[in-house]
Amino acid sequence: MSSDRASAGLFTPSWLCPRPVDRSRLFELDEQLGSHGNIAQVLIPLSLVLSSMWLGPWALLPLIFPVPLFVAMPWLIRHVRQPEWLLLAGVLGLGATLAVSIAMTGGVRSPLVPWAVFIWPGISARFPRRAGALIAAVIGVLMTVACILAPPRPPAPTPAVVVCLIAALVTTAYYTGVLSRAEHDQRAAATFDQLTGLLTRAALARRFDDLRREAVQHQWPLSLLVCDVDHFKRVNDTWGHDRGDAVLRATAAALERGARSSDLLCRFGGEEFVLVLPGAPACEAAEVAERLRLAVAGAQPAGLPVTASFGVSCAYGTDIDFAVLFRTADAALYRAKSAGRDQVMVGADHGAAGTDTARAW
Repeated sequence: MSSDRASAGLFTPSWLCPRPVDRSRLFELDEQLGSHGNIAQVLIPLSLVLSSMWLGPWALLPLIFPVPLFVAMPWLIRHVRQPEWLLLAGVLGLGATLAVSIAMTGGVRSPLVPWAVFIWPGISARFPRRAGALIAAVIGVLMTVACILAPPRPPAPTPAVVVCLIAALVTTAYYTGVLSRAEHDQRAAATFDQLTGLLTRAALARRFDDLRREAVQHQWPLSLLVCDVDHFKRVNDTWGHDRGDAVLRATAAALERGARSSDLLCRFGGEEFVLVLPGAPACEAAEVAERLRLAVAGAQPAGLPVTASFGVSCAYGTDIDFAVLFRTADAALYRAKSAGRDQVMVGADHGAAGTDTARAW
């Protein structure tokens, strides 16, 4: 079982994870931790055991419940319907036992205080904002009460302070690194299509707004191409989906090589690609589309005689609107398909800007 379960029909919402994406974060972070070797599972028990040599048995209290639970968490999280409650029990258990240990080993002067910092990154990464804020507040109260009610105790020996501080810093740095990589991976997944490496539809929408503002400011034209691989369903049905994926990757590469450096190219969905050309009037965009059409046909993606059809639209200044541009280009693409495919059509009221020869296979 993996994060797919969180987004499948087995999803059962809870207060901690009201959406499938919230529970997916639990699985994804667990996979990130496991793939990099969870040194926290070694450092936390080791530092607590070493600290107990100077601080006494109170330093071992977190080892009774929360640490074993976290060690078993990778297995448990995949065998319960709502693993977030197990995680919550572990976090609160760690916070409570650590608070008692801090109180009994010197309060605010306890060498175990740095371990309280280690808890926060995990809370913010694993739980939704509302639940995370509440959990953090509860643990913060526990730590504050522990420091206030701590009985008088002489300062801890320097070795205990050094051991706890180094272990807490290394573990926190490790967790921070894992969280940073996880965030980077999520951003990359939201920006780039995993199959072709092109921009995703959502990333194109974000960047299109910047291009539109620039075009409005300078009264520049902005053109949009919609490209669709011809007879792609036939490729999948005849050669299989793996060959179809290879066709998409090779088509994307051909389009990327033929596009201008200032253009934005994205995989819009399925076998459809969108190219935004800032500063290009319709005639120039049609020339680019024709060049790309020839590039795709000449590349023979995945060793097959694959072709592509193109629709072109253009607007100026304040008339630039993505929905209108796409609708116009998509209508032109439909005309190119109806006329025999492997063609370029411009706008709603213009003729072909590329070849009139239909090459269907």
